[in-house]
Amino acid sequence: MNNRVKKNKFLNAVTNIGTWIANFFYLQLFWILYSVKGFLVLGIFPATFAAVQVIYKWFENMEFDFSIHETFKASYNEGVKRANIVGYISLLVVAILYVDLRISNVFIQSIFLHTILLFFSFAVLSVGLYLFTVMSRYEYSVKHIFKQSFFVALATPINTLAAGVALILAVALLSNFLFLAVFFGVPIILMPIVWFTYSGILAAESKKASVE
Repeated sequence: MNNRVKKNKFLNAVTNIGTWIANFFYLQLFWILYSVKGFLVLGIFPATFAAVQVIYKWFENMEFDFSIHETFKASYNEGVKRANIVGYISLLVVAILYVDLRISNVFIQSIFLHTILLFFSFAVLSVGLYLFTVMSRYEYSVKHIFKQSFFVALATPINTLAAGVALILAVALLSNFLFLAVFFGVPIILMPIVWFTYSGILAAESKKASVE
């Protein structure tokens, strides 16, 4: 009897692992296909938002048997405009800060100014971690997506830091294992980020409710 129970547990574990591998592969595949569908320029950010929406749904409802493709497709179509606006505003801000940091480092060489720029860069990256998770949870305008992301990042610094560390570790892992990057890269990067930012949003909502 014990051997049968152990065997069933082993088979269930193998099945669960196989299911998650398949889910990660599908998510990666759909991200690639829908990014190409938008000719990359208009497809990457909506596809990333759609992937976040799928992962968010896994965490929010603890539901894993829904159609990944249907959820991805619906989220992509719904979020094309907002995701591109949010994504390209963020990209523009990051590009400006990068140029400013280079100018400060090469030409101005002011420690005070460089420190301020680094602080702003950290703040921008922190807010960026939350953007698509906030989009997944709230039906906000672009302005309020940035506003809410800023407040949550500020209110839950531990979650923000954890999401940032998770991003660094995921990128380091994928850079050393290209096979994982090709077949599972996007979900490996997004899964921990969505988890920590989702937890941060819940914590911020709880803090707000306790004050009110």
